[in-house]
Amino acid sequence: MKQLSKNLMAIKGRKGGGKGGGGSSGKAPVESANTLQSKTLARVVDAISEGEIKGLVNGAKSIIFDDVPLQNTDGTWNFEGVAWDTRNGSMDQSYLPGFPQVEQELAVSVELKYDRRITRTITQSDVDAVIMKLRIPALVWTDTNNYGDMKPSSVSLLLQYRSQGSSGWITARSITISGKCTSPYEVAYRVDLPKGGNPWEVSFIRTTADSSSATLQDQTYWSTYTTVIDAKLTYPHTALVAFSVDAEYFGNSVPSRAYDVDGILCQIPDNYDPYNRTYAGLWLG
Repeated sequence: MKQLSKNLMAIKGRKGGGKGGGGSSGKAPVESANTLQSKTLARVVDAISEGEIKGLVNGAKSIIFDDVPLQNTDGTWNFEGVAWDTRNGSMDQSYLPGFPQVEQELAVSVELKYDRRITRTITQSDVDAVIMKLRIPALVWTDTNNYGDMKPSSVSLLLQYRSQGSSGWITARSITISGKCTSPYEVAYRVDLPKGGNPWEVSFIRTTADSSSATLQDQTYWSTYTTVIDAKLTYPHTALVAFSVDAEYFGNSVPSRAYDVDGILCQIPDNYDPYNRTYAGLWLG
């Protein structure tokens, strides 16, 4: 019996020693979620009255998309990235900038390399703006020191323009794109061009060093540029609300719209209160 007890103790000891000397189990690599999605902008001009009106009752709070106001009463916003403008329907009202009548898209399809300027020239004399589109096939880096986890990265560029022949470039946008995508991501930037500088030169220049490793994918391409001639239509005697909005907020479709406005300006008796719809005193004609 004593010999048996010793053998059991020896087996138990060897089992414990084996556990202490074993290696740890492997870890599967983790892939971060894709955070970059291409944007689609919807541009809409609504005619809301034939005849001049006083205008929106309370600015952005009076613009309603899919039954939700653009801005809440406390000043917070329900939708980001919405640009809007109004005209109240006067005879001599100005046109709406930013809502193009004529667009011409031209292909570039050139990869942007570090500190190497890529330039295109716009020779049309009546161009008001240019829309520059970037394409990133993938933006991701693989952390080889952490089991091959796939993580977000970033890339930076400058969007610049100048009047042809001038010495200095004007930076319209300093761009940094951060996040992760494993499928192509496109983003466009509009640059309003000053008057009197035609022809114009527009360019991208990459300020992030080129990747020399298969673990970092951050190639950038200038895919297209679009020349824009803004519609100089004033629509006299027509009240307008114009807006541009990211269609992503509405399932890639244009939202339904409603507007809270003070209505048509017209002659009324001088003793009439149009808000309370009451009369006070005598009408003096």
